[in-house]
Amino acid sequence: IVDSAGIVGRDTSLAFGPDGQPAISYYDATSDDLKFARFDGSAWSNTAVDSAGDVGEDTSLAFGPDGQPAIAYFAGSPSNDLKFARFSGSTWSHDRLAHRGAQGLYTQLYFNADGLANILYYNRKSNLVVRLSGAGTPGTPSPLPVPLPTAKGRPDGCLLCHRGVTGLGNAHAPEAVGCAS
Repeated sequence: IVDSAGIVGRDTSLAFGPDGQPAISYYDATSDDLKFARFDGSAWSNTAVDSAGDVGEDTSLAFGPDGQPAIAYFAGSPSNDLKFARFSGSTWSHDRLAHRGAQGLYTQLYFNADGLANILYYNRKSNLVVRLSGAGTPGTPSPLPVPLPTAKGRPDGCLLCHRGVTGLGNAHAPEAVGCAS
């Protein structure tokens, strides 16, 4: 068991470190925190990465070229921002990358061959998939020409995550994911 204190383990992301051991980023819904857990070959250890408000949904974990973990995630109410956390080897730093307007939903973090951090995310306010790219902390956002799925004839970002939803009936729980549907 990685963590069992309360309602934990939502919005998980799995990555393997340079040592080949698994690591997980996840949302702790009991304390509204972003958490990180790592397996050392015999046991799991976990820590709160960010606990400033309701943070840690839609996590995406990747290891940078320096071998250290980094996490892109959504900071919920009241700010609704995209955040980026990076481990230095001893402490976690946090940066707010996109402000207000439900930015940072459904994040995907990766490092390219040049070692640059890239974050793809959905911006509900502009109804765009956006990419941020840069060294260390990703830089200037640029909209990507990604067609969004539709529901009832209109773009619906929730379907990016909930591909199995065929209608907006009982199977769709917008309040659970912050949907605008």
